[in-house]
Formats: sequence, structure tokens, C-alpha cells
Amino acid sequence: MNLTTAHLPGLLSNSPYTVKNVDRVIHHLERVLCADAGEAVFPLVYWKARIVQANATPGMTLSQQERLRRLLDSVEARAE
Repeated sequence: MNLTTAHLPGLLSNSPYTVKNVDRVIHHLERVLCADAGEAVFPLVYWKARIVQANATPGMTLSQQERLRRLLDSVEARAE
């Protein structure tokens, strides 16, 4: 799965995160989405947008990109 803004029309491709703080963001997304708590507060489309936004962070490692890809796959599977 390619993480781009094509998944969410109208989403800005700029990330507010940096390579120094994106790990914290990814960890937060993993924790919230693995516990299914995210769906209780915000719809899946919100979490999908957060994942795509984080993926736009320049300079991420392959490991960070893979973690985001797994999160996106999980969110998309729940949406089906």
C-alpha cells in the first residue's frame, strides 16, 4: 500500500511533524488504534488522515514508514 494523499482527497501533503518527533506520533497512533479506542472518539477517516499526514514527514526511516503502512492497512481493513 502506498501512503499518499491520494487516499484522502483534499488532505494537505505537508506534515507538521519532524523526523525528531514522528516516532512519538507513530507510537500514539499505534496505541490508540490497537486498543480500538480511537473509533470511540473519532471516525476511522480521521485516523487515516493522521496516518497519511505523519507519512508526509521528510527523512523518516524505513521502519517508521513500515509502521505507518501497517497502521493504514489496519484502518482500511476495519473500514471494509
